[in-house]
Amino acid sequence: MTSCIQFCHSLSTGVLIILLIGCLFSLYLSLPFLLLFSCKILDRYMVLQGSAWVTMNLS
Repeated sequence: MTSCIQFCHSLSTGVLIILLIGCLFSLYLSLPFLLLFSCKILDRYMVLQGSAWVTMNLS
């Protein structure tokens, strides 16, 4: 009986560890895309700010 409980406990711990590793790995894989995405948003924001600044100074 105790061996069954131990087996279930180790199994759940292993599953949790595997899930954690999977989450970290997917985060690591999606990191470049997230960085690229934020850089694009930042670029667009900077361009908008720059054009607003230019139109403000020209008018």
